[in-house]
Order: sequence, then C-alpha cells, then structure tokens
Amino acid sequence: SGFWLMFMQLFDMLPNFIVDWVNSTWLVEKLGLPDFMLQLNSTRGKQLAQEWMINANPGLIILLVVFMNWLVSRLRRTHSIFIGIVIASIGLMLAGFTRMGVLCIGGILVFSIGEMLSSPKMNEYLGVIAPAGEKGLYMGYANVPQGIGWGVGSLAAGHAYDQWADKARLAQDYLANNFNMPDVPRTEAMETLVQVAGSTHREMTQILWSVYDPFKVWIPFAAVGIISAVAMLFYSRWVRRYEEA
Repeated sequence: SGFWLMFMQLFDMLPNFIVDWVNSTWLVEKLGLPDFMLQLNSTRGKQLAQEWMINANPGLIILLVVFMNWLVSRLRRTHSIFIGIVIASIGLMLAGFTRMGVLCIGGILVFSIGEMLSSPKMNEYLGVIAPAGEKGLYMGYANVPQGIGWGVGSLAAGHAYDQWADKARLAQDYLANNFNMPDVPRTEAMETLVQVAGSTHREMTQILWSVYDPFKVWIPFAAVGIISAVAMLFYSRWVRRYEEA
C-alpha cells in the first residue's frame, strides 16, 4: 500500500507540478519538437506538454521491460521488489526536485526502471504463494493494497500540494506577506503578483521557488516509498526461513 501511495503520485501530482514549475523551453528548442507535443504557455512560451513528459514512463517500459525481466530473473522476487521500490522512490524525488525539463524526464526514467523491477513482481509473487485453486482469489487481493494506496495517496497528495506547492496559492501567500494584499483570488494571484512586483512571470516563478521550496512536497511521498522498501526487506528475510524449511 505504501508503494502504491508513492507510485501513483507520478500520475496524480507530477502533472500539476510540471505545469506550475518545470521549464522545458531548452528541450523544445534543442530537439525541435512538433507542435502536437507542445503546450503554448502565455507566460513561458512553448513547453513540452506534461502528458508527453509523463509518456517517458510507458515509453521506456515498452522498450526495456523484457530486458529488465531477464536481468532480474535470478533474483528473489522480494529482493527485486525491494530494489525496485528504492529506485522508484529516488526517481520520484529526482523528477520533483528540479525546474529543468530534461532533468525531470530523467527522474521519470529512473522511476520507470524501479517500476519495472517492482510492480510486475508483486503480482507474480502473489500468484506463486497462492495455494492450489486460490490463485484467482490471491490475484484479487493484489488490488486491495493498490486501492488503499491510491485512495489515501490521492487525499494526502491533494492536501500537501495545495499547502506546499500550488503556485497560485503560494502567489497569494507572497502577496499577503509582502504587498499587504490578502484577498486576491487564487485564479488572479500570479498575474497580480507579476504586475505589482514589476517583474516577469519567469522571474516571479523563480522567486516563489526559492522562497517556498515547493519541491519539499515530494519528501513525504518518497519517504513512504523508502519505508515500504525497508519493510519489504524485513519481510523478505522473515519469509525466507519458511521458504527454506
């Protein structure tokens, strides 16, 4: 459940984070990306659309899943799950600790490697330990932790992002604290901040990033992933006694 709580933030929270904070102008210019992959931002120009950045995840899986499965075929399933959760947690942190589009995609690719090592092995492990005639029941159980993790993670991520990383809300806070303007609507906060500060949208985004450290929103979710990995390691050592019996 902890793994799925962390895992789903790549699809639930990272798209919002990319739209608010990540600048992919350099990537767009260097690669000459076609318009259908871009999103025209009125303040930052052409940006790689967040859905195409997230698509680095399924794209890498399509390319490497067979190779990765072969690579860990001799590992114990629980060890593969442990390694995968650790790598995925690190990848999530890398994707969310930067404003540079290319580095964010790099973090997504690292996350994807962790996903290939852990997610398929979880279902495979449940199928292996299921008693004869109960494999379907155990595979059904496999969806329970996913539901718990996704449900709890969605609620926690929504609250955390609103408090720590939503650019419009942080702009409201900055206006209230620095310009004595506490009643600016959220939908108008960023534009109002740019106007009263006499600065550009890009400059104010960097100031908000420096003042509020919105990347810290990823710390608790990566921590949940690491804790889940450590718990899996202890479980692996505990269950090994019964496997060898």
